[in-house]
Amino acid sequence: MSDEGFYLIFPDSKEEKDDSIGINSSMYYYPTHSYLDVLQDEKLIRPGNALSLISSAIRHGRLAHERHSLWGEIYALLHQAIAHDMLRENDKCIDCLKKALTLAAPDHLISPFLTVSGHFASSWDRLKSTKTAPGLLKDILDFKYKTAGTAVQQETRLQKKIKNLTRREMAMIRLVMAGNKNKEIATEMNC
Repeated sequence: MSDEGFYLIFPDSKEEKDDSIGINSSMYYYPTHSYLDVLQDEKLIRPGNALSLISSAIRHGRLAHERHSLWGEIYALLHQAIAHDMLRENDKCIDCLKKALTLAAPDHLISPFLTVSGHFASSWDRLKSTKTAPGLLKDILDFKYKTAGTAVQQETRLQKKIKNLTRREMAMIRLVMAGNKNKEIATEMNC
């Protein structure tokens, strides 16, 4: 256990930590540790940070494995895949995605994949041809495409409705959007 971790758990302890005690760090694991690791990796997802992201994600994956945090391991693999994708190392990206899918399949964990699905446009299609977690992959892709399709359909319906509005209705909407009160709108619209 690191000194920082020890003093986070035992903040009132001012004496030096005795390493001979043999504290089992997994006893003091909090889910927030994996969450903080994920946030730290998310900050590195920027052009030019691929190598930093890979090393950070590998370290966080190792820690998550020691903590028995399946969720943390999946996110670490997904962040490694993003880094390999940034470096255009497609085979390594696919390998990381396969490992993450394999870990997530027994519990059918979809949410980690939904948060990063936009990073792997071409990789998802390549994964479809593999036999890795076909049910989970199908659900991820269905959700991804259904959500995108629903957004396009909503936008199309709104555009059609806007075209049917009169000039007077559009003027009223603009006044409401500007924050005017009912009396001000009525005065402006000559009601």
